[in-house]
Amino acid sequence: MSSEKKGIILYELNEVPRALIEKYIQLRPNSTIAEILNHSNLFDTFTHDVGELHPWTTWPTIHRGVNNNLHNIQFINQELKINNKYPPIWDILQKNEISVGVYGSLQSYPPIKSEFIKFFLPDTFSPDSDAFPEQLEQFQRFNLAICKDNKAVSNPIKPILYLEFLSLLAKNLISLKSCFKTIKHITSEIYSSKYKSRRSLLQPVLNFDLYIKQLVKYQPKFTTYFTNHVAGMMHRYWIYLFNEKSNKNIFNKNSLIKSMDIADKQLKKLLEVSKSHNYNIIVTTSMGQKSRNNISPNLDICLSSLSKLCKTIGINPINYCELPAMQPDICIKCSTKEALTSLRNNIRKIRDTKNNNILVERYEPIDLNLNISVIMTSNFYQDQIIMVDGAEKEVEDTGFKLFNRDPGTAYHCPEGLLFTFGDETFNKMFQSLNNSAIDTTKIAPTILKYFEVKLPSYMKS
Repeated sequence: MSSEKKGIILYELNEVPRALIEKYIQLRPNSTIAEILNHSNLFDTFTHDVGELHPWTTWPTIHRGVNNNLHNIQFINQELKINNKYPPIWDILQKNEISVGVYGSLQSYPPIKSEFIKFFLPDTFSPDSDAFPEQLEQFQRFNLAICKDNKAVSNPIKPILYLEFLSLLAKNLISLKSCFKTIKHITSEIYSSKYKSRRSLLQPVLNFDLYIKQLVKYQPKFTTYFTNHVAGMMHRYWIYLFNEKSNKNIFNKNSLIKSMDIADKQLKKLLEVSKSHNYNIIVTTSMGQKSRNNISPNLDICLSSLSKLCKTIGINPINYCELPAMQPDICIKCSTKEALTSLRNNIRKIRDTKNNNILVERYEPIDLNLNISVIMTSNFYQDQIIMVDGAEKEVEDTGFKLFNRDPGTAYHCPEGLLFTFGDETFNKMFQSLNNSAIDTTKIAPTILKYFEVKLPSYMKS
């Protein structure tokens, strides 16, 4: 590969569909996204993954160049022995001596360490803070703690996290500008609780600060940056932007636009870096979202204590460990096969008053890790009573808690998007893929071909 060839920044803008991009350009005709698309094509993409679509499946499809029927990645924190057969693109590149920097991409734990990996921060569902260089590991400890405490709803921030934040600021890992934005937001929460719904928009601001520093310092030939902040807002507030009957709620509508403003500012900075440090940019989304047929209820249930749950269903808590997952999913690591079998058998004891399961296995376990979902059944929504072996139990006594959240108004769909900023030759590589929509399994091989890396036999050219 020529040393003069530009690098690639893969900006992973999770789940954003064409409809939102077009609406945003209509509202922000002078935005960076509008500027890019004045000189680039907006391509539709389509994921052919089977089953219920989730980003922790659709992103591995992009990274590995095969659908989930082959890579079989189904839930967060499953064991990824499949990496040996269908490795992610950053592993293929570094084995071909092309420098790489990974920042937050889904299913990227554990970090790969080699002389060709310049920095590596795994996703925010990682079981521990392993990352490098060391400053990324310190940030990841803070990042994981914040996500753990606010995985279903924005809870009070623990004092120790304020101290961690100040430590990051003192070490210049967070900029003063981002610090002021954080202080402004937390102050807004004090005066109006509605601002808690926007707390997740702080995460991309803090994350991007550190990413840009790594990018400019190490200048890897290929780098990824993942952000979920727009997807989270779409799930809740799609209806307020796209439904005329509902768009009178200006705060919720503006929350979604504000999330896009953050992505737009990040892309503006990346355009500056691309010009000063010789990069092409790919923006893609892995899939999209569209309006839900039925709006989800505002009352939800989540697991608050695995230990209490274990005791409730008669198994020993010492044999189980809860790993990060995304509500309503729970990922539990079991100490032995016997412990796994016992857990699978005993979760069936948890039911609603009409004998419907509240805990449901979505997938077969991978090794000793089991993914289960907490289901808000219609009967449980009405009665708010948990039955264990036929006996009524208080919800909190069984290790669960009820909470209010914004109703879901949009959900996953296979149609996503892709656009590029860079050399004409680079842009044309993606134009050649575009029949009706780009198959997402073709993104990885296109990147490999750009870097003149031989394609694995299983990838579609």
